[in-house]
Amino acid sequence: MGKIEKKRNVFKIINDATYVLGDCWGQMICATALAMVSILAWILFAPFGLVLMVFATGFISLGYIRFTIDILKQKNPNVEKVYGNYKQCFSAFALRIVMCVITALWSLLLIVPGVICALNYSFAMSVMCEDKNMTAFRAIEKSKQLVKGHRLEILDIYLLWFMMIAVVFGGFTSLVAGIGVAAGGIKMWIVFVVGAVITLCVDILVLMPFKQICLTSIYLDAKEEQKVVKKTTAKSTQTVEVA
Repeated sequence: MGKIEKKRNVFKIINDATYVLGDCWGQMICATALAMVSILAWILFAPFGLVLMVFATGFISLGYIRFTIDILKQKNPNVEKVYGNYKQCFSAFALRIVMCVITALWSLLLIVPGVICALNYSFAMSVMCEDKNMTAFRAIEKSKQLVKGHRLEILDIYLLWFMMIAVVFGGFTSLVAGIGVAAGGIKMWIVFVVGAVITLCVDILVLMPFKQICLTSIYLDAKEEQKVVKKTTAKSTQTVEVA
């Protein structure tokens, strides 16, 4: 008790996520699909649907993260939990707006400060999903505290995700283009649309669940580390007072 375990590197995080998903991949796929299909459905009813989508993505993100946390804690949640944080729609929307505005302002200076800012906010949604009374600015401050010492792992997970999306999109686009040429020609917009649709399916079925499990596991590690540090500090303070 009070001892901080050795921090996992990104390879260990990815390996552990693979084992977790081996037991609950179906649940994660259903939850991811439920979240994404709802958002895509709202987009189809533009412009009102687009406004609704922007407003609703906040609480859907909270529910998706909450679902992932329960998966990692082996609580076997129902996929409907993706919509379970609807009562926090206003606070989640406010958090989204604040994060986007501040990150955009930092990005106007240089790319690097913008990236660092985005990484600092990586756990803000996770913090809010576990505390219904959490405000946007308080969630951001707590996220900054938790992210310290974990920025590199978070960045690695995002880079891996983007790289895999690029590989999948490029691979399938090239494949469709090759088939089109062999069949006597095909319009380029069809090639890109087919490549994008296939990439989206692969993202929902494989990449996004994997990314979310990795990020949430880092968040839980950071929370545990912070808890241990607080207990250790409290014990040290008590010892000094007694002395």
